[in-house]
Amino acid sequence: MKNWLYIHRLLFGIAAVAVAVQLMVFVVILRPQKSAIAEQRANIDKKRQRLTGTEWPLQADVLNKYHSTLVAKLEGPGGIQERSHQLMRRAAVTFQARIARNHEHAAGFMRGVSRLDYQEEFNRVQRRAAGQGVYLSPELLNLAEDTAIQHIYQAMLQVWALDSLLDIVQNSGISIAKHQQLSSVIDGAKHPAALIAMQPMQAYFADAKAAQPYLLEFPVRLTLVGQEEQFMAFLQGLDSDQVFIPVQRFECQLQAPKAGQQAQLHVDITCSAFFVPEEKSAQRKR
Repeated sequence: MKNWLYIHRLLFGIAAVAVAVQLMVFVVILRPQKSAIAEQRANIDKKRQRLTGTEWPLQADVLNKYHSTLVAKLEGPGGIQERSHQLMRRAAVTFQARIARNHEHAAGFMRGVSRLDYQEEFNRVQRRAAGQGVYLSPELLNLAEDTAIQHIYQAMLQVWALDSLLDIVQNSGISIAKHQQLSSVIDGAKHPAALIAMQPMQAYFADAKAAQPYLLEFPVRLTLVGQEEQFMAFLQGLDSDQVFIPVQRFECQLQAPKAGQQAQLHVDITCSAFFVPEEKSAQRKR
């Protein structure tokens, strides 16, 4: 009889432990999983209700196929990413050769260019312009030998953008108009200042949290005077194998011709050169 009671107590104890274990499993494992599953089911129902009112299909295989199509458009051959890299390389072409003369890549140029380098380049371009009859006024140009700027490489890029435009002006045969009041002093002589001015640099960021811009734009505004053929040649010169300085805006007026002369165009135009700070990375991806 005692053995029988002992066996019942043992069985009761085992049953109690089993119930306790099951209760613990439910509390610790099953209940959280049940809550998580219920939450996931509620989210699925919400998404299904949201998708029901749209043109999106509800079948998973159809959505997966559409997702694969979008990924191919983004990352595949000729996709958005590839075209984006091509456009960035194209945008950077204007400064590539100049940077490569003394620096391995854009990042090295940004770190290595000095104020003395900038001053020497500014003086060279100023005298080169004067040789073309284009007299630069720091007041009008918004750029000078002693320009105060946090990042000196940006001032250097402005000078190079100006130099590239002077090349195009010279090759096209068109002229840069002169200011009626401001003058530029070169070697002690006063000359009417050329109507050419650097506009504020524009930096483009991938998103609001980006620490560094992925693209810098350097606009240059100038007033051109010449024939239609010369202006067309100027426009063609803005886009070549070694230059990409697209037009941002322009206003054109046709001046009434004087006796025995052809009518002249007066064009107020703004063009922009571009710099890609991460060109080093772009070259590695090629």
